[in-house]
Amino acid sequence: MKQFTHFVFGALIICSLIGGAFGQGLVESDLQKIANKSIPEGMVSAHEAVQGRFAGSATKDSSGNIVVLYKKGSLAGRYQGLILIPQESGAYSRYQLPEPASTWSMMDPSAVFFANADGDTENELFIIDKCYTGIGPTGASAFYRTRVYDWNGIAFSHVDSVSEKIGNANTVAMAKAKLRQFSKTLKSQKTQMLVAVEFGAHNEQIDKAAVAGEAWVKEPAQIIARTFGGFSEMRSKTVEFAAPTADEAESLSITITNDGYLDDSVRGEKYSLELKMNEQGVWKFVAAAKAWRCQPGRGNQDYSTIKCT
Repeated sequence: MKQFTHFVFGALIICSLIGGAFGQGLVESDLQKIANKSIPEGMVSAHEAVQGRFAGSATKDSSGNIVVLYKKGSLAGRYQGLILIPQESGAYSRYQLPEPASTWSMMDPSAVFFANADGDTENELFIIDKCYTGIGPTGASAFYRTRVYDWNGIAFSHVDSVSEKIGNANTVAMAKAKLRQFSKTLKSQKTQMLVAVEFGAHNEQIDKAAVAGEAWVKEPAQIIARTFGGFSEMRSKTVEFAAPTADEAESLSITITNDGYLDDSVRGEKYSLELKMNEQGVWKFVAAAKAWRCQPGRGNQDYSTIKCT
């Protein structure tokens, strides 16, 4: 989906936001100290760090997950976010939050909370943004949008459909009330969980072929055929390529569905792959994951990461 950016003009609005930003100031708790260590150099906190129970399958104790929001400078504007997930070693794994499909030049996070946004058992992450749009001192007006982030086993994604349904809710209570209104619809939407697939060896193969001047490294369909395109002991294979927009040709998402395995336990697998083209026109893998489903009577009939019996 193409990302749109809306720009804001209006000296009075900007001045009021500057005053609000400088007047807040965060109390540096132990939680905030952990968050500050993860904020990139040249950036400042956009909202106090929040710890909560969400993305349960990412760790044994999801209550330790930390939301860190940061921006460039002290002025209100666009911000970025990352999630810190504690590991048994005491360190934290870092996961960057993607931006929503539609953004505005001024988006100030006003609240962070956790609730269930689909049919699985895990909480999702919600961030309420105060946004501005319009032209001129009297034309610019505030409105609210709620970001909704879901964990699929390997990364966070933004759930645009739920965000749109929540609409202009400006408090946590209002957003949760909206969720209750369409809870029946949400229960039928389960997140497809994925597990990471090693793709380093495939990129090494691509690098060697590129040095040798082989042409297939510049053709995504041929790369997939050589790496994940095998066809044996299965009834069917489908391969789908998708670009972010019709005119973008530098990144691709590929979904491969294998079905009808000659296996007593596993019926099929679904691969989710991402390719990106470098400056030399060579395509390489940047992500790979999979889920599977079981034979009748041997486990989950939907694609998941639950082991078949």
